[in-house]
Amino acid sequence: MTHLLPSTNPSTHRPYTGTTDKPWTSEHSELIGIMQAALQELQATLTEADFPPTALYPHSPHYLSNLCRLHISNEPAPGFYYIDYIEGYVKFSTAMLDAIKLLESTEQVVRFTQEFLLHETLHVDQGLYSTNWYGVQFAAVVLEQMDYYADAFATSTLITWQCRLHPEVPVQVIAKNCGYICVRGLEIFDQMDYPEAMPQITESRLRRYLIWYTQYERLLACRTLEQVLNTLYPLVAVELATLFGTLDEYGEKVVTECSADAEYFLAVKGMLVRQGPMPGFSAADLFNAILAYDSEAALDEVRYVVMQYRRLLLPEL
Repeated sequence: MTHLLPSTNPSTHRPYTGTTDKPWTSEHSELIGIMQAALQELQATLTEADFPPTALYPHSPHYLSNLCRLHISNEPAPGFYYIDYIEGYVKFSTAMLDAIKLLESTEQVVRFTQEFLLHETLHVDQGLYSTNWYGVQFAAVVLEQMDYYADAFATSTLITWQCRLHPEVPVQVIAKNCGYICVRGLEIFDQMDYPEAMPQITESRLRRYLIWYTQYERLLACRTLEQVLNTLYPLVAVELATLFGTLDEYGEKVVTECSADAEYFLAVKGMLVRQGPMPGFSAADLFNAILAYDSEAALDEVRYVVMQYRRLLLPEL
């Protein structure tokens, strides 16, 4: 069971400053209907065969039954959302639904709903509950790893499931659509606090953006499910340095500026990628694009690095 406090953004783990008490409207009901259908489709057709092999990431034998016991309620939740795996329901707040409405299409709402619930259900396997959730952001490295595998599990499952249901659609297209939702999901939570652009970002939150922009670019080159799995597993670490900021009242670094000579660092399978400023790449421009929700500009910067190190990051090319 996950119970998220109205004063805390559940994705950024930061104090929430947006509006949480907007009235429920017919638009919210319509959106809930789309999300209910998305969950029902997942529950009706998902199988154990769609999950990644246990050698890559194990899940409990109760994972699928935990997912299938859920239904999306027509009643609003306080704050953001409320998931109760004991009684089996999910409630969304009007603030959360208003953010989800920022997605560009019904298909994206469907994919977001499915990936979100796949991700959240894995947290039960990981031992992240309402009883130990508060303050977990202070263990940023541990939380980063848990969230990475929850994202990777949800994304790989969604891709495998969609490829099975729609064998006529190329793996590349499905991987692109599902990977993009993982990136947009991050932005949705931040846009609840800062609709236009983020004035600052915590270092741990920035790393999550960097990881998934990079993984999205890598997924675009995948032509088989085997390549998808090899891309998403194992854990990838990405960061920028040097970054300027301040420590907040919890001791967490809040980044306000990226130096002009900052570099991009990545580690995967024990191998290092290090990219400094070059014609065609600027870590500072990448940082600023993330804060502005300019995914096209951010991906242009990441694409340069991925191509420069394609033997490691894109072995299929």
